[in-house]
Amino acid sequence: MRRTIFILLSVSFILQPNLPAQVLPFHTYTTREGLLSNRIHTMMQDSRGYLWIGSADGVSVFDGVTFRNYTPADGLSGSYVTCIIESRKSPGTMWFGSLDGGLCRLSHGTFSKINAGTPSVRVLSLMEDSEGILWCGTDKGIIQLRDTTASVFGEGAVPSGVNGIVEANDSLIYILSGPALLVFSKRSGSVNRVNLGRGAGAALQGLFVDARGDVWISSADSSLYHVHGTVFLGKNRLPRGASYPMVLDSDEDLWFSGVFRIPLTGLAGGQSTHYTKENGLPGDNIYPMLVDSEHNIWFGSWDQGLIKLPEKDIVRFPSKIQDSRNAVIADDSGRLWALAFDGIFEHWRDAGGSWHQARHFIGPPSHPLIHGSTGAFAHGCLWIVCNDGMIRGYSVHAPHPSGPSLMTLTKTIDSPRPSTDKNLYIFADRDHFVWRVSSKGVDVIDVSGTPAVVRKIGSPPLPPDFFVNAIWKDRNGNVWIGDYGLGLFLFPRNSTDDGNVRHFTTGDGLPDNGIRSIMEDPDGRIWVGTRYGGLAIYENESFTTMSTKDGLPSNHIRSMACDSSGTMWLGTSLGPVSIDSRDHSRRGWNNELLGLQVSACGVLREDVLWFASSSGLALYQQAKHRPNTHSPPSYITSFTVNGRSLDIASPVDMSYQQNSCVIGFVGISLRDENAVRYRYRLKAVDTAWSSPTPQRSVSFASLSPGAYTFEVRAINADGVSSDIPAVVSFVIHPPVWQQWWFIISLVFVLLIAFAAVVRYVSTQRLQRTVQRLENERAIHDERERTLERIA
Repeated sequence: MRRTIFILLSVSFILQPNLPAQVLPFHTYTTREGLLSNRIHTMMQDSRGYLWIGSADGVSVFDGVTFRNYTPADGLSGSYVTCIIESRKSPGTMWFGSLDGGLCRLSHGTFSKINAGTPSVRVLSLMEDSEGILWCGTDKGIIQLRDTTASVFGEGAVPSGVNGIVEANDSLIYILSGPALLVFSKRSGSVNRVNLGRGAGAALQGLFVDARGDVWISSADSSLYHVHGTVFLGKNRLPRGASYPMVLDSDEDLWFSGVFRIPLTGLAGGQSTHYTKENGLPGDNIYPMLVDSEHNIWFGSWDQGLIKLPEKDIVRFPSKIQDSRNAVIADDSGRLWALAFDGIFEHWRDAGGSWHQARHFIGPPSHPLIHGSTGAFAHGCLWIVCNDGMIRGYSVHAPHPSGPSLMTLTKTIDSPRPSTDKNLYIFADRDHFVWRVSSKGVDVIDVSGTPAVVRKIGSPPLPPDFFVNAIWKDRNGNVWIGDYGLGLFLFPRNSTDDGNVRHFTTGDGLPDNGIRSIMEDPDGRIWVGTRYGGLAIYENESFTTMSTKDGLPSNHIRSMACDSSGTMWLGTSLGPVSIDSRDHSRRGWNNELLGLQVSACGVLREDVLWFASSSGLALYQQAKHRPNTHSPPSYITSFTVNGRSLDIASPVDMSYQQNSCVIGFVGISLRDENAVRYRYRLKAVDTAWSSPTPQRSVSFASLSPGAYTFEVRAINADGVSSDIPAVVSFVIHPPVWQQWWFIISLVFVLLIAFAAVVRYVSTQRLQRTVQRLENERAIHDERERTLERIA
């Protein structure tokens, strides 16, 4: 019986079937979000940043938040869209190829069907070369379109069914037609077949040109051919099922339909990762792919809609990890061990960068000796607290670097604590001692040989009702102990004297007495995470605090880790956040893990970060993270006055009664699109920019007559603002009685009226004067005549 028990305790049971696979942060958009159709045939991103999606029912245009859809009812010549390109000669002009409507152009908001000069209406591929010539691959061959003139290219030399055309270095044009790869030289004007070292073979399906001008061709039998110029460079075998289409991302990983990810440097070695529904994809039938200007990878599916992968270096493994900061342990080989309620999960990364998972049991799976616990790694052993209160040490060894490890029981530590002690956990300090914490106190155990307790900490000097919740041993050997609700205790190096122990509470500067995590940064500062008060940083005998008022997502700091650059990572109840340990500034984060209640976090080799929660483990390769430095373009989308939409393509003139307007705008950032914010201003009213807002429209009411200019800038999730603001100008004209010509006319009329009045008054006055003089003359004459008669 003892031998049987020993065997059960010593051997690790590894159950590979039905284990959750690594899950990537795929985002899916379907008709529920406004997409026209869930069956995607082609995708492209135009020069303005909009994403165009061709489907079996028409075309959708995505700005990051909303879809605008076009169908034959809007003027599109065909609904079954196979290819979309933007004109290089006339940016903003879009070309569409379809199976049921031939060639179509969208220019200045108007669709027009183009007569390609051929009875065929099945357009399979489109390409506009550096000279502005449109190459249209159809089921009958190639049609060239120069302005409005169509002509057949390579008649007799180019087989029918052209499903791929690309231009390399502005001088060579590659044509994919059935089993043949043709190259047309603009300099010589000749069409030649490229010898790929193959016979008739399977049909060629995929055609891709990289930034160096190298051409990659995939075939139906999962072969990949590499060509430069007209020289065949080599052939590689792809995993079964990997074929057209293909894209190359910013890390030089090739992606194939399926979905397969193959590092360009690992082609010869056969390195590949296959993603399926188990990895978070909504389905397995993935066809078109695209890498946009912000490094997002887009996938189109046959019937599951549009899929985006914003961050390929974040993976999750769902499991029921114990809610403890010590439930995930890193060993000295860079492997992670997560102690969960349904087993011990081992995680490791292979040479190609893909993560794997295996489940182990201590004892038989039906009666495991672990049901959620804590652990530590010290002196080559994985130490685990078991249900019976015993601490068991297992040596771990991976027979193969790409496979799981074997666990062998080598040492045990008897526990004097009751197995029902809920506050029982362990951790390893920087000197590889194992610290055992329980409701009875703290034991420091040397496990380098036969495990032995070398130090005890209890009451006193701790209070009688202590509940140790966090411990840290700093570089000077000082021990920091955080209590669940009694504050922080500092034990100087190798001292248990009551008089030497310092006790810090809110009266000493702590924001909260509920301590949840403790850590030391590279410069020796002690960081303390609390339950309700946020973060406290101890330096020079005083505390500096940070909380949600300073940009933290939450005041509940459950765990902490420090990477090689000195960045401190805080695991909060609302996700992880990174802070520069030197200036305490918050660094950027891609928001993929926001909202996750992080119970534990840590750093592996090459700055691989891990975050544990009750829902599982998340792994993030920070070294490959690229902040989104792409400046989001901004556009005015609508201008509504008194409920009526106006065209802003021409100058906007409004009457004095049209003084209330609503201006809509958009900033295009396809990564973390819901985090885009806007700042705006209305010149002639306010020259200062507004505070950032997520609103995509703004209203102005009762504007006074005058000339106005509205400007808006978009700000992406990493704080990068639009280089050039979107602008719309408009004029509100005053009423007639405030018009200059009316005022001048009125003044002129008043002057004339005034002159007329003056003249009238002057005339009347003159007439009265003349009458008076005449009367006086008459009196004088009468007097003279009277005098004469008297005389």
